[in-house]
Amino acid sequence: MVKHLLKLLLVGLVFSSNTGARNIPDSLVNYINKELPQLLIPSCQDYVTDWESFQDDNCQLPYFCTSDYNGDNLLDFAVLLKDSKGELFLYAFIRQDNEFNVVLIDKFTNEDNKKIQILIGIELKGEWESITEKITVLNDGISLALIEESLSWSYYYHEGKFKQFTYD
Repeated sequence: MVKHLLKLLLVGLVFSSNTGARNIPDSLVNYINKELPQLLIPSCQDYVTDWESFQDDNCQLPYFCTSDYNGDNLLDFAVLLKDSKGELFLYAFIRQDNEFNVVLIDKFTNEDNKKIQILIGIELKGEWESITEKITVLNDGISLALIEESLSWSYYYHEGKFKQFTYD
């Protein structure tokens, strides 16, 4: 997991107090464009047909979700980004005072630049259970679903980094 701290002035940055915000704030879009210029925010047209039927009702965009992932009562962001080679990157932007701690959570190969089939959303805090284990997660996490493969898992923030939790 790659992690680095980038400074950000919060002047003019608008944060919703609700989890599951429906749009990426313009200031975060500008920040991504400036600090990660080799990566692009996908559009809904980049996704497989009928992706909407698999999306969580609380989220409008398949590549963006927001909640408090680290428990500091500040709204954090998760965004799936893409590059020109077809690779996909799940990043978290964890707010810390007047800065973001930018965390690369995971990386995926999108062979032949096919339509994107990865959906992200919020996994609510609480007890998460799989066939082999049960954990208590203190803060909301990030869920990920691969539509065509019928696979899903989540990531939760623990001791300064994201950990993957697989349900099956």
